[in-house]
Amino acid sequence: MQLDTTLGVTRLGHYRLIRRLAVGGMAELFVAVAEGAGAFEKPVAIKRILPRLAQEPEFVKMFFAEAELAASLDHPHIAKVLDFGEEGDLPYIVMEFVHGVDLSDLLRSTKGPLPYAEAATVAVQVAEALQHVHDHRDLHTGAPLGLVHRDVTPSNVLVGYSGGAKLTDFGIVKATSATQYTATGALKGKLSYLAPEQARCERLDRRTDVYALGLVMFELFTGRRMHRAMSEVELLARVCDGEYTPPSAVRPDIDPRVESIIARALLPDPQDRYACARDISAALEALAAERGWVLSMAKLSDYLEGQIPNPGPVTIEPSVPRKISAAPAVARTATLRRAVQSRGRSIAAISVLLGVGIGAGLGPTLLGSDDPPPQRAPAQPPEAPPAPAEIAAEPTSVSPAPTPAAATPVAEPEAVKPPAPRRKRRKSRTKPRKTKPGLNSSLLPPSQR
Repeated sequence: MQLDTTLGVTRLGHYRLIRRLAVGGMAELFVAVAEGAGAFEKPVAIKRILPRLAQEPEFVKMFFAEAELAASLDHPHIAKVLDFGEEGDLPYIVMEFVHGVDLSDLLRSTKGPLPYAEAATVAVQVAEALQHVHDHRDLHTGAPLGLVHRDVTPSNVLVGYSGGAKLTDFGIVKATSATQYTATGALKGKLSYLAPEQARCERLDRRTDVYALGLVMFELFTGRRMHRAMSEVELLARVCDGEYTPPSAVRPDIDPRVESIIARALLPDPQDRYACARDISAALEALAAERGWVLSMAKLSDYLEGQIPNPGPVTIEPSVPRKISAAPAVARTATLRRAVQSRGRSIAAISVLLGVGIGAGLGPTLLGSDDPPPQRAPAQPPEAPPAPAEIAAEPTSVSPAPTPAAATPVAEPEAVKPPAPRRKRRKSRTKPRKTKPGLNSSLLPPSQR
């Protein structure tokens, strides 16, 4: 694992760094893992500003602007921004991890031009991404922003093993509607992919990106850059002059229709170029239909795997075993189970108490049994209630040892009156007692009246 050895950083927020992919002039790029609840882990890419530039307000402002702008873009061929944070005064951008290679690596591996269908597939996808950028509007006002990417290069085009190309790196995107960029600006972007007006620090618009896309297409269909020089000064002079090399000078057998599309995109005057990136994608799709080229992500995926074998998904090996956060749920379940069992025992104890108490008094009445309750001796009626309380307190520790009163068998079952005589006594109260005729009831004793 190659990490930042100067600061000893292995985490940024809730993201765990796996390895460093690259270091540029402004930022460094990491492969990281987003960790969430449970065993959730998702590979992401993190772009963090270089520590030496963190004290430069201009670079920090540009970095914040990139995060805000890229997060507002949503297109299948643009690398998505997922999060933005700051750790130790170092801001970072979290982006989706594209499992693949950048276009410059693919071009180096082929050592020549890509097949027509695959080259046109990449060009069409990048053109659609640029069209989305150019048409982007302010999320609050809905006004067009007139965005210009200004850095369309093979290294900023990611080709995934799924067959999709994604445009990335919006660090130097500028809004032409902003007042501070009306006429001039700083020279930014790679020299070999600059438009003439960009090299001369003139006003930029979407046709500047059209020119850069034409340079990428030149490399896709010929396997070589158009602008080459012995020094940066010479290279900058050629770019400013708008020098043009026909693709047929590099690849004599190139399709003439492809050459004409590239030539129009690379005209030095912006007024003569394609008006927008979608015009390029429409021209390539029409040509592909005429030539029978299949513009397919599946074909691009197969071609990429044939050139650069798929290394497989990112291997995530945590240095410290993680505790699965599902354990608290298990603990909560166990606690709930114990609470239910405890409440069940309490209910059972109360049931035993009520059952014994009620059964001792009403059992013979309800069941019509002539036998006395087993825990209540006739000789000691006041001692019966404590027995159920002992059972309720310790239901498992009741000793079956008989007491002397309980051990003595009951000789006369008539000791406890059955319910029938009591019902007869209640009926006798409702009826007047009959007296013998001629006998004055007032002379009788009170018990016989």
